[in-house]
Amino acid sequence: GPVRLNELLILAGGIDEKASGEIQILRTNLLNCEANEPRTEESSNILITRKNINSELLKINISELIKGGSTANPLILNGDIITVSEAEPIYVIGGVANPRKINARSQMTVSRAIASAGGFAKNADLKNIVIFRRSKNENIRIEVDYEKIKANESADIILQKFDILEIGQNGGEKRKFSPVVKILETQAKPLELPL
Repeated sequence: GPVRLNELLILAGGIDEKASGEIQILRTNLLNCEANEPRTEESSNILITRKNINSELLKINISELIKGGSTANPLILNGDIITVSEAEPIYVIGGVANPRKINARSQMTVSRAIASAGGFAKNADLKNIVIFRRSKNENIRIEVDYEKIKANESADIILQKFDILEIGQNGGEKRKFSPVVKILETQAKPLELPL
């Protein structure tokens, strides 16, 4: 019978914390019985059957689906391919309570990433925060002063996928190059940083 997107997601076990916030539905008319009505033409006593081979890509925000928007919960047709996009990682290391990999979603700022890693550790140096970012063939080093962010004197920088956010520790030196360390993921398996 007819089934909607939210019903299929429930049957698949739901959406986990790794989801990026977007669902893509690839609808290929060639695979779809309902949308693929063959057209028949006669030409010189030859019967030609043509099929419309167009495909369409629907993008749906998970937040809109949760709100119950009717356009965000389409009827799923036979042959549809549904992909729940996985969020790209951001690494938070150094002087935080729980150094870890967090999933990058839209508008993940420095302060939100630090909060996601359990907040600052006791020995954290709030003036010594560095974002290591890889852009094409170059390494970018962005220094951040959290006290200025807190006082609204500086913008709360939006992090990008694969950024490494290192919170300095009192008595430690400023790192000039991107760290080469291993951190523990929530499943307690070693995870190498992408360098």
